[in-house]
Amino acid sequence: MCNDGLAGAGKTFYVEGIFEPTKDAYISPMVDVQTEKALKAKHGNHTKLSLKTFEKLDEVKVSPDGVLYIDEAGAFNKQYLIFIMLKFSAKKFVFLGDDEQTKYFDPVGDLGNEDFCSLIHYRDITVMYYSFRYGPTVAAHLNTAFNYPVFSLRNEDMKLYYHNLDEFGTTVEGVNLTVTEKSVTHFKERNVNNVRTVKSSQGQNCSRVNLLYFPRDVDAAIQYHSNGIVGASRARDKLHIYLELKSKSSKHTKNLTAMVDNYSTMFDVVVPNTSDF
Repeated sequence: MCNDGLAGAGKTFYVEGIFEPTKDAYISPMVDVQTEKALKAKHGNHTKLSLKTFEKLDEVKVSPDGVLYIDEAGAFNKQYLIFIMLKFSAKKFVFLGDDEQTKYFDPVGDLGNEDFCSLIHYRDITVMYYSFRYGPTVAAHLNTAFNYPVFSLRNEDMKLYYHNLDEFGTTVEGVNLTVTEKSVTHFKERNVNNVRTVKSSQGQNCSRVNLLYFPRDVDAAIQYHSNGIVGASRARDKLHIYLELKSKSSKHTKNLTAMVDNYSTMFDVVVPNTSDF
């Protein structure tokens, strides 16, 4: 399994999302040092998390369900990754990395990696298309890539991720999106299934889809650098974007408001009073 995605698309968030205390299976990820620090800071020394870096290869334990997650897969060369696959008897390997790091998985690329790709079936190669980690990115992406839609999200707990394989996401039934035909095409091209047109309560044409999304909390997944965390919630045909400032500085408030102002035509942007902090 290869999970390919742009830098910042949430690939490491995917790995991190697996490490929940309620998980029954032991998880053995191989990560770089930076990711190791981040995961340990969040999960501590959870007994079901066997976390090792590439430098401690001999100490890696494969989880009972036979899955080995390898983050930043391109940190080492192709021969090293093949060595990992031959060394461990895992039933599945999940490689994560950006488009540069996962170039080893391209069977028709310039590198000619037939020897490596022969170990992974093409159907087990998937692409994580988008995630939204910054407030302005949410609005900018929806306004440009989806041709200025107005979102009407029926699910109160809607997550702003979508994915192209059920295995990597969860299907939300009947999410109403008021979008243009161009946006419907955009969704169909990305394997969002069961797209059909319905009438909204306001009489608008909506595209009802079963939207595949990444199973993570919005507030945890959408972050705005060190000064604030962006939350999102549905209200009628508006998508509220909340900037919860960690700083009491009015300058930060003004800057954040200004940054999202150009993208907020279709959104309510809420910046709380800094006196609440």
